Amino acid sequence: PSYDEEFTRELLGSIKEEREKKEQREKEDREREREIEHEKEEREREERERERARAFELQKLELEVRAASAQPVESRHIPDQPAKIRMHDVMPRFNPKEDDVSLFLVLFERQAKIMNIPAENQVAQLISLLPPDIVQLIAREPEEDAKKYEYVKALLLQRFKLSAEKFRQLFNKHQKAFESTWYDFYYELKNYLEGWLNGLNVKTFEQLKDLMLVDQIKKRTSMEFKEHFMDEWTTIISPTEMLKKIEDFEDVRKTIKSKLFATQTERTNKGQFKPRYENFSKKIEHSHYSKHSDKWNDYRHQKDHRQREDAQQRDRFPNKNQDHSFDERYRPRCFECGSYSLLNRNALA
Repeated sequence: PSYDEEFTRELLGSIKEEREKKEQREKEDREREREIEHEKEEREREERERERARAFELQKLELEVRAASAQPVESRHIPDQPAKIRMHDVMPRFNPKEDDVSLFLVLFERQAKIMNIPAENQVAQLISLLPPDIVQLIAREPEEDAKKYEYVKALLLQRFKLSAEKFRQLFNKHQKAFESTWYDFYYELKNYLEGWLNGLNVKTFEQLKDLMLVDQIKKRTSMEFKEHFMDEWTTIISPTEMLKKIEDFEDVRKTIKSKLFATQTERTNKGQFKPRYENFSKKIEHSHYSKHSDKWNDYRHQKDHRQREDAQQRDRFPNKNQDHSFDERYRPRCFECGSYSLLNRNALA
């Protein structure tokens, strides 16, 4: 028996030792795998950092090359040599269905200023961003005018019906879109205001004050006055000019009204205007109407008779469901004779 116990104890000890060694090996394997995974992640992170650094250096090099290629054009001012900067690489093409042409032109002008594009090459750069139908519209213009950016800009604004008056309406009625930010709304309003002022050639603070005053005066004028000066309505920006037109218009209207009233009074005194009932009485006396007079009198007599009978019926047979709460005092009366004084208890209304 002692032999069996000793053997069993040794067997259990060996099994326990083997299990501990196995667990130790598994633990070491897991730690080794964890270290390998960590090293792999470190290598990937370092590789991403190197890729990012290479991309940054490449972009920096491209910008330096572009700046170096644009610098000789600006310094030497060679008119026949076009700019070597491609605008469509830094700006999206214009989409007439989705984009605002005024905002697009503002963005183009800012980008052209940043890239130092000469004024004589701005139209060529702008055309590369426009759709074919608008390019054809510019091509129909005279060659000398089509080279001028300001002329092409005015042509595009006219093509999309963005006049000074349209910019004014957009500035006054523009609302913030739900998906846009307040900065976007601010720049949109600023662009509409600048389009309004530039369209009317407002350059100084005094001109701006005059424009604000004229705009308020226009809102308070009559529709008749607006229709009279419709052709020049949007171009009036001087308060003195506006007030002079209003005063002249009011004087002329008062004169015309007084003359018209005097003419009507004179014609009335001469008998040219007579009351309608006199003309109607003359028509009745005419032979064409006289043959119908008997029928008309009979009809009126019958109608009056029916109205009296209906009134008597309502008095004799009142509606019992009628609400008498609005009467000052409800007085019972006889159902047979309608009298208020002689009452039959079996015939009360």
